[in-house]
Amino acid sequence: MTLTTKWLLIMKFTGILLIAAFLQMSAATTAQTVTWNGKNVSMEKVFAAIKKQTGYMFFYRTDDLKYASPVTAKFNNEKLEKVLGSIFKDQSFTYKIEGNTIVVSYNPVSKTTKVETKVVEPLYIDIKGRVVDESGMPIAGATVRVKGNLTKGTSTNSEGYFDLRNIDEGVTLIISGVNIESLEIKLSNKSDLGNIVVRLKMITEEEIGIEVNTGYQKLSRDRATGAYDIINKDKIEKRIFTNVRDVLEGQVAGLSSFKGEALIRGVNTFSSNIGTDPLLVIDGLPTERTLDQINVNDIESITVLKDAAASSIYGVRAANGVIVIVTKGGKMSDKSKTTVQFTSDWKWVENPSLSDMHYGTTKDIMDYELASIQRAALKANRSEKDDLEIKLKGIGQAGTTSNSINYYTPLQMARLQFLRGEMSQADYDAQIAKWEQTDFRKEYMDLNWQTPLRQSYNLSINSTSKNQSTYASLNYINNGNQNKYNKSESLKGYIKSSQMLNKWFSFDIGSDIQYNHSVSIASSYGNLNMLEPYTQILDENGNKIYRDYVDVSGMQGGLHVNPKVLDAIKGLPQFESFRFNVMDELKDNLETRNYSNVRSFARFNFNISKSFKFSTSGEYEFTKDKFDDFRSKDSYFYRFLRNRFATNASTNAVIPEGGRLSTIEYARNSWVWRNQLDFNKNIGDHQITATGGVELKEIQSDIPSSTVYYGYDPVALTYTLLNNYDIYTTGYKNSYIYNNNTGLPGAVIDGNGIKIADSDMRPTLSSYMNRYVGMYAVGGYTFKNKYGFSGSVRVDQTNLFGTDPKYRYRPLWSAGVKWNMAREKFLQDISWINMLDFRFSYGLTGNVDQSTTPFLVAGLYNQSTYTAESIPYANILSAPNPMLRWEKTTSYNAGFDYNFFQGLLNGKLDVYYKKSDDLLGTKEVHFTSGYATQRVNSGAMSNKGIELTVSSPWYRSKDLTLASTLMVSYNKNKVIKTYFNPTQASHLAISGYLVNGKPFDALYAYNYGGLTSGGTEFQNGVPIIYRADGTTMHHFNADGTLLLDGSSSMGVQDVIFMGTKTPLVNASFTQNVRYKGFELSALFLYYGGHKMYKPSYGYNITDGNDDWTAKAWRPDNTSSEIPKALIYYDSKVSVVNMSSLEGMYARSTTNIASGDFVRLRNIALSYTLPTNFVEKLHMDRVRVSGQINNPWIWSAAGKQSDSEVQSSASNSASLRNWGLPMPTTYLLRFDITF
Repeated sequence: MTLTTKWLLIMKFTGILLIAAFLQMSAATTAQTVTWNGKNVSMEKVFAAIKKQTGYMFFYRTDDLKYASPVTAKFNNEKLEKVLGSIFKDQSFTYKIEGNTIVVSYNPVSKTTKVETKVVEPLYIDIKGRVVDESGMPIAGATVRVKGNLTKGTSTNSEGYFDLRNIDEGVTLIISGVNIESLEIKLSNKSDLGNIVVRLKMITEEEIGIEVNTGYQKLSRDRATGAYDIINKDKIEKRIFTNVRDVLEGQVAGLSSFKGEALIRGVNTFSSNIGTDPLLVIDGLPTERTLDQINVNDIESITVLKDAAASSIYGVRAANGVIVIVTKGGKMSDKSKTTVQFTSDWKWVENPSLSDMHYGTTKDIMDYELASIQRAALKANRSEKDDLEIKLKGIGQAGTTSNSINYYTPLQMARLQFLRGEMSQADYDAQIAKWEQTDFRKEYMDLNWQTPLRQSYNLSINSTSKNQSTYASLNYINNGNQNKYNKSESLKGYIKSSQMLNKWFSFDIGSDIQYNHSVSIASSYGNLNMLEPYTQILDENGNKIYRDYVDVSGMQGGLHVNPKVLDAIKGLPQFESFRFNVMDELKDNLETRNYSNVRSFARFNFNISKSFKFSTSGEYEFTKDKFDDFRSKDSYFYRFLRNRFATNASTNAVIPEGGRLSTIEYARNSWVWRNQLDFNKNIGDHQITATGGVELKEIQSDIPSSTVYYGYDPVALTYTLLNNYDIYTTGYKNSYIYNNNTGLPGAVIDGNGIKIADSDMRPTLSSYMNRYVGMYAVGGYTFKNKYGFSGSVRVDQTNLFGTDPKYRYRPLWSAGVKWNMAREKFLQDISWINMLDFRFSYGLTGNVDQSTTPFLVAGLYNQSTYTAESIPYANILSAPNPMLRWEKTTSYNAGFDYNFFQGLLNGKLDVYYKKSDDLLGTKEVHFTSGYATQRVNSGAMSNKGIELTVSSPWYRSKDLTLASTLMVSYNKNKVIKTYFNPTQASHLAISGYLVNGKPFDALYAYNYGGLTSGGTEFQNGVPIIYRADGTTMHHFNADGTLLLDGSSSMGVQDVIFMGTKTPLVNASFTQNVRYKGFELSALFLYYGGHKMYKPSYGYNITDGNDDWTAKAWRPDNTSSEIPKALIYYDSKVSVVNMSSLEGMYARSTTNIASGDFVRLRNIALSYTLPTNFVEKLHMDRVRVSGQINNPWIWSAAGKQSDSEVQSSASNSASLRNWGLPMPTTYLLRFDITF
């Protein structure tokens, strides 16, 4: 039996371990008594009643019970032997007690009370059967072998079926598994054994692999008082996952994956430094890795700890919950076995279309630009030609400065040439018509985009024997990007070995190594709006078309050129060409990242006695992350840079020839060392467990700023030193273009220095070290396997803790109880209740914000502005907080675990309340302190909610299984205490200030009243924003001139609370259909109860790139409900106030919608080849899977509004953009096991 299969069994049935597993202490049959009363009760129900009271399991063929007569009897504390004799009297059945199992056989020939199995002469037969548990679920990977013959045996397949050939008719079969009780069956002349019912057993702590208290203590679900959910390997293998976040989605009640997060039971902190991510634990030890860095193929199980009883032992890092990952390997076996598994999968991602991006057409954008030109001239009371001439400033022209040389678009230049008479009407019209048929964005996509393809290949080897277990894997991923010039590759290697040297000493060691290499183009060249849409890249023959100059954001240091500048420098040797074609730039501006991470771990286990165990374990992590940003000598960036600093000299010497390389390398290392003593003792009806230990942890990181090299040659690895200080601070004043240093008479000289505004010119180095020491204890007590009690306490210390002694030793603790109600006598006669557990817990967890310290923090600087020499000085960055303490979260949880109708209905129900206190927040302090504000432990927030899980394998037959799971979670968040009070409407609608009594992620909106109408074109099309008193942000002078009030005139009472941006409800529905070797799985998600911003054009009312341009109000489109753009306002109106008003419109009530949606997250179909066919290929399993992600969505806000992709940030740029639709992806996987 393979180790991988054993772990599959472990994790598949951990969630349904029954209370009866605790009853397996040896007890004599004569000590078992039964009390029961029934009339005409089916034999199956009688078996269930006896099993509940005695713990004995019945083995029988389900089909045989149709020959059993109903039972009428009454027993009062009768011995088991007597009860069995009574119920089988006058029945065509025989029975035999073997250990804790009662084997029942149908015998139509004679009716007796008890028959011993006869041994006959051996005959060779072929047998088959199916191993199932008491609820009818198949047992995969169970070992079926002939007693006394180690060579005759097999394992059950994923459906629980097995077959053996050429078996002696009279032999005994032994059925065993890591999570079932061994069962012996004496064969008769039957070849089809039918369903063989086995009983789940209590799995040992080493076997179960589920760390309820995350590595500190391993508990069965019967003894766990906390709230947690388990995702086993069987669930993971049902679908194709490329990261752990996708695995969690829809599988854990109370965990929200909205917008890619992993948020457990709401937000617990105000601090963005802490965030909302749960603590991640791998094989019992906390890690600094993220969920995205875990190889899904290495995961055996995932346990999510949700309440304080489950996670408080982790102390100050557990308020956000804990995710525990158990990796494969570590389980030894009596039978030596080596298993090889190869998995390959491919993922194709659909690209968005131009319509998805809501860009305007080229014609619409050109019409907007022409309207902008003409409206500007109208407002300036000039002719269009004169206005264009004035804006075309050249070198040294009167009124120019380094920043006033304007960029001139091709349309502006064509318009000026036409107005000058340099271009005829026919030529101008032809040029405009040609441009209108051009679309740079589409051409760029056609030339450079591809269908992203992610390829993953994973090879793993699992070797087990009696005293050792070793698991190793190698994973290669080639992540094809949307842009052909972008690429990403990663290689992951993992090894984990467990060795048992003798009965009292064993150890586990391992290492996990990851390396990632990625190359991407500069972000500016990935923006489809980098150039005017009428720019053409290639001509009809495929030749590059070069622009004489362009204006690309981020490439020019905020400076510009135009045709006048180019005419002035034409032929001068110190200047390089400004010519531009984007296809050249894609290879000349590349950003490279090399990431490596090593995580090594070891655990040494000492069995001191039967009850005491000691372990010492440790983990070391090292991370190096290097970024290189290279701009070649031919890049537009570097050519423009050299031209900026070119002087009147005939050679360009300020910026050297070569390229520019900016590099930064982060380094982080961390270690954990834990020493722990465990106690486990059973004394009659009492079970006692206790754990105590000490844990040390250190995290150290060096964070340098980038180092920049100019004149860099990537082949020779050489560069030229610059006077970084002067270039960055004072700059050069001899630029030919921008200081107008032409040497020509009458030139206007701009005395401002031309600088490189590059912080890399002043490298800095920062470093931090965080140290923790924690002392902890956790214990549990169980009485009669009915009543359980647990408790834990932990005290943490850190080098960044407060100096006040009363805050240094505040313990975090928890207590919990569990009542196995189904074992009470008043419920034992209710046959449909198989399990009913009640849980209650209370506890404290915490968070720590390491951006705040108990000490005064100052920065050291140098100044030379007012003195001839540089003088060092210090600037206070943050005030000391001597009362700094942990952020504390108090948690209450009550829950039920249930299993009814022999597993036909099972699940959980939890109700919780969490209150987070001492949250770090900004508080206004008295001016005499020397500070306006200070971050102190001053806030409080609550979360309350309910979680329901309902699961049912509601139809089962030999070939067909239908199973459904519904999970529903509700969480309501409320800010209880905050001291930084908002005073303006913008504090709520834009800045996100917190308000007592409202949710943490509250959404506020301005009261919108439509557009103005009935006046002149300058008065109409203005958004009406109402204040609470009924007044509006706009009004008119006596002469009809529009006046707009500033945003500061709006108070907090002038915005309306609309709700929360975080879903109150998240639900999932999973439907599984299994037919023979086929398995179909579908996952539906629902998020609701929240609000979202609908996309609007926000602040940037001067940009006409979006499709709103043709729809907005214009003098010729007065029926539009979209406010007009800036160009249609009167020139007397404040541009600042116009922008503020447009921003209010973007955040107004008309642009708020319900965020509710239902999404079919994925649908997967897999096929497992028949076992008999696979065995002929000398393989254990072959499985082929296909999957589609995100094929369908319903959104309450409309087809093109999706709150999962639309930004929830209140800043204007995010509001303006349409969120691209969640892409549909297609996945294919091959999985082969040898």
